[in-house]
Amino acid sequence: TVPAYFNSRQRRATFAAAQLAGLQKVTLLAEPVAASLAYGLSGAVGKVLVFDLGAGTFDVSVLDLMVDGSIEVLATSGDARLGGTDFDACILELVLAKAKALGHTRLRGNERAMRLLRERVEAAKIKLSVVTKVEIVLPDSGVNARTGANDLKPSGTGELVEE
Repeated sequence: TVPAYFNSRQRRATFAAAQLAGLQKVTLLAEPVAASLAYGLSGAVGKVLVFDLGAGTFDVSVLDLMVDGSIEVLATSGDARLGGTDFDACILELVLAKAKALGHTRLRGNERAMRLLRERVEAAKIKLSVVTKVEIVLPDSGVNARTGANDLKPSGTGELVEE
């Protein structure tokens, strides 16, 4: 399979690479089309939108599943610069802004705290697939600029609600 946004040059390069690897019979399918095959095998008929949101890319296709089991691709596209890591970065910025408003101004300068916060943000994003609200506990980051207290343990939270 290839990403939906691949142009003909990229598809030819993928095809050539498969042949160089010793594959004798090569057929390339856009990733959303390949994913829809399983859906189509269930006997579904009609127009469907299939998307693949990966860590770094987004692919989408509009397909028409026919009664005879064939699939007509009506449209396909994608974005090589849109994926789950982009959502992580946006959520991280929201949490950092809220943390700063609460007086936690040293998070950005603390590599350990930022690593922990990135992990917590990703976990929260994944949880938002099944719930509508999550809480992100801020890691310790030194002295709270507003209270003067030393954050020796995680004490602040950032609430995130799916909109």
